[in-house]
Amino acid sequence: MQKMKAQDSSAEIKELRARLEEAEATLEAIRTGQVDGLVVSTPKGEQIYTISGAEKPYRVLIEEMKEGAVIVSEDNKVLYCNKGFAEILKRPMEKIIGEDIHTIVSPTHMSSFEALMTSGRMGKGVMTMEIALKTDYDTVIPTQISINSLIAGDVKTTFLVVVDLTQHMEEDIKRYTANLEEEINQRKKAENALKKIQNNLEEIINERTKQLKDSERLAAIGATAGMVGHDIRNPLQAIAGDLYLIDNDVSSLSADETKISLQESVRSVQDNLLYIAKIVEDLQDYAKPQKPNLQRIHFDKVIEEVMLLVPVSSNHQVVIEIEQGFPEIVADFSMMKRVLTNLVNNAIQAMPNDGQLTIRANHKGTRVSITVEDTGVGIPENIKPKLFEPMVTTKAKGQGLGLAVVKRLVEAQGGTISFESKVGEGTKFVVTLPLNK
Repeated sequence: MQKMKAQDSSAEIKELRARLEEAEATLEAIRTGQVDGLVVSTPKGEQIYTISGAEKPYRVLIEEMKEGAVIVSEDNKVLYCNKGFAEILKRPMEKIIGEDIHTIVSPTHMSSFEALMTSGRMGKGVMTMEIALKTDYDTVIPTQISINSLIAGDVKTTFLVVVDLTQHMEEDIKRYTANLEEEINQRKKAENALKKIQNNLEEIINERTKQLKDSERLAAIGATAGMVGHDIRNPLQAIAGDLYLIDNDVSSLSADETKISLQESVRSVQDNLLYIAKIVEDLQDYAKPQKPNLQRIHFDKVIEEVMLLVPVSSNHQVVIEIEQGFPEIVADFSMMKRVLTNLVNNAIQAMPNDGQLTIRANHKGTRVSITVEDTGVGIPENIKPKLFEPMVTTKAKGQGLGLAVVKRLVEAQGGTISFESKVGEGTKFVVTLPLNK
């Protein structure tokens, strides 16, 4: 009898050892990724659920995927979840596995979730629905859950794939923000372009309006100049002739106070006569079309004639600096003479008591520069922008045509004129002309 009992115990030990080895082999397979499975306490006791054929590459794929992966038993216990699902719920995996799946579903979406689970378990294929889940901090996470039935060994389970819509919403918001910023930038560019076009149009309109007004003014000046030139020039010449005769007669008188007084009066009339003649000449030069007679000229000859025409007192120092080797220039001799006469006259008048007049000529490349500089009173800031416009002058006596004529004559010869001035220090005009035209 004792012998039989010993044999029974030996057989039982052998059976237990075999079962233990089988369990250890199963656990080792789960640990190494050969088979996914876990032990869950159920009303029927502890049971091992395994997913047959879950080879290591597929297990790693599920573990590393960003989306949540969950396996639920028939009694709604979470048998498995990956790291992605744990991160969505913001809780450790060990606190999720073994829990009832309903504990993580938002109450407001519970009926929808139940309908989704029922459809999935009925084998109707993959079903998808948006369901809100609860995190460990009682916050709600909007998700999209896809569900399908899955056979785990001989046990029927349900497989869920959970997508965190928050991340997608953030990505959508980023994309929307980026698109919105791009649209705003494009709109700003369009607005800036439109403003630029509007500004250009305004400039064009203003320029055309100014040109029209200038044309109208030129037409009026031209008509006036024609009349003045016709009606005044002949009387002026007659007066000039009579003054010449009177000056000769006065010169033959014996020297006394009467003779001196008469000579002063004659010179005063002559000066005013020259001033009237200059006004007529400026009017005609400004109004009539300019057609320069271009030819090679020596600049020093122009300067020589100009200095004979312009009265310079002994209180004014004159400096003329013509660059050594200064070439002949292609220009209209009469026009250049008029240009320099007006500029030198203005310079002398800007220095009523004394000062220095400097005339320079030099060339660089294909252009020549002629500078007329004074140490006079300078030009006020409010006058500078419209200095070359007709009827603009800084003098108490003057019609403001001199510089406007200068500009027209210079531009007619293909040149430009600019100036620099500081009140109380003086003014410098620079005429630039092409060396060959």
